Amino acid sequence: MVLLGAGGAALAIIAQAIHLGVKRILVFVREERLVHYRSIVQLIEDGFDFLIELYAIEKDEEVQNSFNQADLILNATGVGMDGQSLPIASHLTFPPQALIVEMAYYPAVTPFLQLAVNQGNQRVNGLGMLFYQAEAAFELMTGKVFPTESVWEALTTEYRQFVCD
Repeated sequence: MVLLGAGGAALAIIAQAIHLGVKRILVFVREERLVHYRSIVQLIEDGFDFLIELYAIEKDEEVQNSFNQADLILNATGVGMDGQSLPIASHLTFPPQALIVEMAYYPAVTPFLQLAVNQGNQRVNGLGMLFYQAEAAFELMTGKVFPTESVWEALTTEYRQFVCD
C-alpha cells in the first residue's frame, strides 16, 4: 500500500491497514516534514510492531518505484481539493492493477483521480468514507439504526456532483 500524506486520516488508514494484515506500507510526505512525521510514525511502528517506510514525496523516482509495486495507492494529503493541484508529478504513472483512492470527496474527481481516469485505473473518492463516518456518528448519538440504503440513494441522487463514477 502506498499512502500520500501522514495526517490524521492517513494515520487512521495506517492503523486499519495493519489491523487488516497489509504487509507493506510506504508513506510519502513533504521533505521538510520528514523529521516530524518520522517521530509520529515511530509511535505506530512501536505500538503495532510493524515497519512503515517513510519517504519524501518530491522524490519522483522513489514515488514511481513504489507505485510500480502497489495494488492500492491513496491520497490523504488534501492537495487537489482546489480542483487544480496534484500531490505528485503529473508524469508519474499508476500500474494498471492499482486501485487509486482519494480521501477527498470534493471535487468528486480531483486532479489525482483524473490522472487515474486518464490512465484507465479503477478509482474511488472519499464520499463513502464520509458517509460511513456519518452512519457511525448517527448511531452513537441517537442509539438508532442508520437507514443506510435510503440515505445513500438520496445522497447520491441529490448530490450527484460528489459521486465518482
